[in-house]
Amino acid sequence: MKKIKIIKKDEGGIKLPPSNKTAIPRPKKQKSVESTVKDWITERRENDDAETRSRNSQLDAWNTDPTPADAV
Repeated sequence: MKKIKIIKKDEGGIKLPPSNKTAIPRPKKQKSVESTVKDWITERRENDDAETRSRNSQLDAWNTDPTPADAV
């Protein structure tokens, strides 16, 4: 048997505050081990990429010294 929910639409009427049912915070679900490990792997990859970009930019800065061929 299906339940039918009737929704009334008030045009310009006074809105009532939400009931206490919606105000009660729900308990958070615990993260699964798989999702935690995936988050760790993703964070590690992002950190490695950032370190690589930083290292490459430092090397590029060091390589901007003029060489004898550029001086001519």
